[in-house]
Amino acid sequence: MTISLKDLTEHELRWLKNLHRGGAATLMLPADTAARLRELGLAEQKLGGTGISKLGKRLIDERIVASRRARGL
Repeated sequence: MTISLKDLTEHELRWLKNLHRGGAATLMLPADTAARLRELGLAEQKLGGTGISKLGKRLIDERIVASRRARGL
């Protein structure tokens, strides 16, 4: 199954972005959202909690690049 950001709810996408940024905000990640992101392969269990997976990072990075291109940057 190929996953894209369009498959996520706004809530899930917001948390995936937070995981991408890192920091203390990720400590507030709801357990059900963490489980869903792990199920989709966008997050993984790491020492100290849930962190973004390589797939999740790649999808967010691609979105950032596409957004910059759309703005002409």
